[in-house]
Amino acid sequence: MDPDRWQFYCDVEEIESESPTWAGRKCIIFLVDCDSAMFTEAACTAFQESITAIRDIYCHNSVTGERDYLATVLYNTKKAENSHRFNGISVLHNLSLPSVEKVKQLERLCNGPPFNYFDENYGTGQSNIDEVFWLSAMMYNECKVQNQKRTIFLFTNNDSPHHGDIELRKRGRKKIKDLKEKNVTVEVVAVGTANFVLDNFYKVALADEHACHDDNLTLANRADDLFSRIVKKTRNRRGFATLNFSLGPGIDISVTLYNNISTASLPPSVMLDGRTNGEVKLISNLFDPETGEKLHRFNLVKYQEYGRRRIAMTEKELEEMSSFTSPGLVLLGFQPLNRLKVYHHLRPAFFISPNENIIKGSTVLLNALMRKCSDREMTMICRLTARKNTSPRLVALVAEIEESEEAAQSTKCRRFHGIYLPYEDDLRDLQAVIASAPKIQVDNQLVDLWKKVIKRMQIQYTVGTIQNPVLQKHYRTLEAVVLDREKIGHFVDQTMNLKWIDNEAGMLLEQIKEHLNFDDQKKSSSSYTDVEFDLEAEARNGLLGKRTVVQLRNALRSKGVVIASNTRKPDIIKRILDLYAL
Repeated sequence: MDPDRWQFYCDVEEIESESPTWAGRKCIIFLVDCDSAMFTEAACTAFQESITAIRDIYCHNSVTGERDYLATVLYNTKKAENSHRFNGISVLHNLSLPSVEKVKQLERLCNGPPFNYFDENYGTGQSNIDEVFWLSAMMYNECKVQNQKRTIFLFTNNDSPHHGDIELRKRGRKKIKDLKEKNVTVEVVAVGTANFVLDNFYKVALADEHACHDDNLTLANRADDLFSRIVKKTRNRRGFATLNFSLGPGIDISVTLYNNISTASLPPSVMLDGRTNGEVKLISNLFDPETGEKLHRFNLVKYQEYGRRRIAMTEKELEEMSSFTSPGLVLLGFQPLNRLKVYHHLRPAFFISPNENIIKGSTVLLNALMRKCSDREMTMICRLTARKNTSPRLVALVAEIEESEEAAQSTKCRRFHGIYLPYEDDLRDLQAVIASAPKIQVDNQLVDLWKKVIKRMQIQYTVGTIQNPVLQKHYRTLEAVVLDREKIGHFVDQTMNLKWIDNEAGMLLEQIKEHLNFDDQKKSSSSYTDVEFDLEAEARNGLLGKRTVVQLRNALRSKGVVIASNTRKPDIIKRILDLYAL
């Protein structure tokens, strides 16, 4: 039996970083204002930018494997297409998974100006804002998905709908508040204007005593800005663990742990049936090789060899062995903050948020701890067991304090950051390596050259602004295949800005190469591979095996014989022997 299946040395970091399973789905409704102001002549109209951003969201969810339900509703249209017969509202897509046909329909909508497809099928008209939100609520009720996370994005450049009509404005605000009571998040996306004032209509309805005034407002004038902002707002913010934080005997609070950074990876591949193109579900069964009887999990035992003896254990015994402590966060003590070193960070940190839904008063006590730790520059050393059957980890909780922008408000404590600490077994003593390193005499001229290079190549970089080129190329390739496009969508690889490097520091880098004699080193290395020798004589004397593959390939090339670069050495030697009929 495979000893690895004991999983004693499984990657605990991988297990703890995984988010818990969630049975529901995100259900997002895009509301697009089709008033004439959205079609004001410009390089790209506000309507066009809105539809383009929605199209990008549809494509993004399709190629990344997201299972979100998306819907698009046009309001202030001339024609009405909805099941509840509201005037001026057209339901473009009901809540469902995105598809190729929906993406192509959105592309036809944003083609313009002139917007012939839009004018022929929808046109510009008038509708009531309260009916728009009423219809959205009905769409959520009609969707049969369980545990919905509901979000509405309203694309408009009108910050004061129904201006002058007090009754309609009152009904619209009330409907937004009703949606919030049903746990529906409403986000206002201001398109094509920098003078959008939330106070004119939406602020009263969207106000949240725990949020900044502009948390529900997205300002952007370009489709790519809209796309990136919406993706950030819809990104999952689920904690990877909700635990009790034990501060001492009888003193417990409830906290939720969130990952600050989670590496974005390519979506997993799916196996398909070659005949029907349907998804295949793999089911593995184990059978007794002697009797052919099907084996169940409780019939199996696993073993590990110790002292040439096989120690066998059942699945239940293995679970008991791997269980150390119950899940939770336990305070071990306090240490000065300066004792925490940079090289102690084993992996990306997490942050802790109090959970009032489980234990009341958790927020007050955690904020008091954060304030005192910050004032005294102390860190909390804790033992973390994220989930059942995972190894306990040592973590240091570092308080983060954010200064309020308003002078009238006092400084507020925001969160604790959890830093994973190494055990004694994890530390490596590198003093011997450092001491044995050769001491190199510093060349002042070379130092001056590198100072100039560093000065010229300073960039305005913010963490998180550069996209992963591997993911971007993968997504655009899938998008081109799915939408039957001839060319792959263009994207800028911001990690390969070689032209800018050459313009800024090309001359200096050439001087450094000359100073280090790089060209001479290249010549000496190439001279080793390009040694001239008598190919026929060595073939007759059986000396070809002493030559490298590169030397043999170059010798054949000089004879006018070209071979593939992946040809193996025995095949090259056979080709040479055949050449001389040996």
